[in-house]
Amino acid sequence: MFESSRLREVPPGPVLMAGLADVDPSLLDEVRALEYANAMERLKSFCDAQRHEALATFAAASARVPDTLAPGAARLVQVGGAGTPAIDEFAICEFAAAAHLSEHTARAQLAVAQDLRHRLPWVLQALREGVIAGWRARLVAEATRTLSVEQVALAQARIMPILSGLGAKRLTELVKQVVIDTDPDAAEDDAQEAQDRRHVILDGEDDHGLVSGGFCADAADALRFNAAVDRVADWLGRLGDTDPKPIRRAKALGILANPHQLLDLQRRATESTPPAGSGGRDRASREAGSPAGPWPETTLYVHFTAEQWAGTRNGAATLDGVGPITMSQARDILGHAFVTLRPVIDLDNMPSSDDRFVRGMLREAMVVKNPTCVFPYCSCRSRTCQGDHNIAWPRGHTVLSNLGPLHPKHHRAKTFAGWHCQQPFHGIYLFKSPHGRIYLVDHRGHTHDIGLPPGA
Repeated sequence: MFESSRLREVPPGPVLMAGLADVDPSLLDEVRALEYANAMERLKSFCDAQRHEALATFAAASARVPDTLAPGAARLVQVGGAGTPAIDEFAICEFAAAAHLSEHTARAQLAVAQDLRHRLPWVLQALREGVIAGWRARLVAEATRTLSVEQVALAQARIMPILSGLGAKRLTELVKQVVIDTDPDAAEDDAQEAQDRRHVILDGEDDHGLVSGGFCADAADALRFNAAVDRVADWLGRLGDTDPKPIRRAKALGILANPHQLLDLQRRATESTPPAGSGGRDRASREAGSPAGPWPETTLYVHFTAEQWAGTRNGAATLDGVGPITMSQARDILGHAFVTLRPVIDLDNMPSSDDRFVRGMLREAMVVKNPTCVFPYCSCRSRTCQGDHNIAWPRGHTVLSNLGPLHPKHHRAKTFAGWHCQQPFHGIYLFKSPHGRIYLVDHRGHTHDIGLPPGA
């Protein structure tokens, strides 16, 4: 019979395969089926590492000096980062055909394989041991490709402690931050070049006269535009439009394109009275939309150190809702807006509250302490999350050491689905799943999968 505890005793690869190959997954119970699936994921990581090694060997064997320099003859090309050997360009065609891939995809896979072998050996070893999944190794290889050999070694040392325990979005952001910190000058150049990619497009007419499209714009401009669309959608709702908000947001595009219609809508919305029985939110919206201030203040949270702002230290800043940005981008954002400096929040000395709801500076402190939802592997921004009492209120007090931001679904899972959470130390969250699996989320948002208790 398959036992979950065996997973702790056997390494990935052939030994794991030999130990579990005779198991019929359809005969396992709920808990053991999940553990068996995790074991297969570890085996998949081992296979990914072996495949990368094989591709790197193929690339090395294909690095032959061309016999002729005639026009059209084979050339050596470097597909990986600095320090990786060149490869015969026609070997890429050979691999693409054998693997049933396009040449673009084949080239990208060879680049990852070479980067892992020659530039990121610790990442490759973690993949081989089943500590990380293949997509994590590929993410690091692609994000660090522009770094020099010396720089990628420094970046690898910083990335390894966070590589296995973060969700995809959060890991992508932190890897980008490491790359910016490691080579800030190149990051500034890349950010400047990226400005040339700004655009607004319409993809063409869909069915029934609808048109889809998209844009690539400066992050701060996009956030402000999103806030304006949201405000117009709220005005429409206040004036009796019963369509769902996503549809009202789509209508807002046409209104924003017509200044006269926009001003008329703003005037009628701010003069209207909320319906009977409306709550404080409607009153607050009416006040925020008064003629003295018809447009909401768009709050952009930019995080950086005093040394960075003074120019004595370079590196990445962080724009909430976007992720890591360069200091030049941060200065550009703050140079085109009225800036409010928030007081420093002392996370160790935040007063408690008698209120059930997490508001004001206490909520701000919770968000600063935890940039993302504290549920295992979640990357949702804490500003969009609900404040959860680890020990339910009123038995548990509204105090920072008993609070954590949770995505609404995760909050429901904890409340109704048998998940349990404790905060044994300030900023350290211990979760227990309905199956009894233990997860520890540390102060960096890094999840440690402790697994099932022995004998489970």
